[in-house]
Amino acid sequence: MASRLGLPTLLRHRPISYPHKVGANREEGAPFLAYSLISMFKATKVLNQKHFENPKVEDREGKLATRPNDILEIVSSHFKNKFQDEKAEMISPFQGEPKPLEKPITPEEVRKSFNSLINNKAPGEDEIHAELLKYGTPLLDQTIADI
Repeated sequence: MASRLGLPTLLRHRPISYPHKVGANREEGAPFLAYSLISMFKATKVLNQKHFENPKVEDREGKLATRPNDILEIVSSHFKNKFQDEKAEMISPFQGEPKPLEKPITPEEVRKSFNSLINNKAPGEDEIHAELLKYGTPLLDQTIADI
């Protein structure tokens, strides 16, 4: 049996055979040919569709969670445990007088750093998405540089 990805290639390179009822001249076979090509492309489209099934979420007892609030709680606690280190040291806030920069940050440097951000990534603790910074106005560059 052909794999899902190899099937379109096999269908494309397979010679089309006409049934015995279709006459020898082209005009009688043309409707069947058009129908078979349409059917082939429809079948290929259906076979290439990606089917998505929602993942099943189980609670600690192994029971299937069905209520959205329960699912949210289970998934949140799972990822909180994975990505939050309870033993990590908290960095204390800066104490003392801030010193001025030797060379001020320019709006061009800010724009360059914004453009280096990767799209479609989860935001950090500030909840600011990279796309907001990347595609923001030049006024944003100047405002951030002035901070």
